[in-house]
Amino acid sequence: MFLAQADGIISDVTGIPSAMDKVRGQNIIKGSQWLSEQIGADVEAIGCLLAILELHELDILKSQRAREAKAQEAGRVFNALNRHQVMHGEVSDYGTEIISVKAFSFLQFVALHVPGILAEAKRRLGEDPGA
Repeated sequence: MFLAQADGIISDVTGIPSAMDKVRGQNIIKGSQWLSEQIGADVEAIGCLLAILELHELDILKSQRAREAKAQEAGRVFNALNRHQVMHGEVSDYGTEIISVKAFSFLQFVALHVPGILAEAKRRLGEDPGA
């Protein structure tokens, strides 16, 4: 439920349907690309949003091929929080406390921090550099 809510919030913030989907032919998600375009070279905003700007590289969005490669490399089953596996019912044993905290933390970040960071970056972009 937390991941579905986070998906919806990212789409609301960005105005992009399916903002958690990858950009066709690129290794970045639509929402991250949009956020990157909005904040430009604002170093403070980039630092604050790094987790979502690099979301495509984290376990939460690993593709099936990447999950299989990681499992083979580690010599054990891939059991990290993964949006695709949860949203499509591929796994049902993700109800551990740590996985729940990770999902809730992601939801909190998206809902409470991303909009504020984006607003501050836009405010800074609009500031007169000579002021």
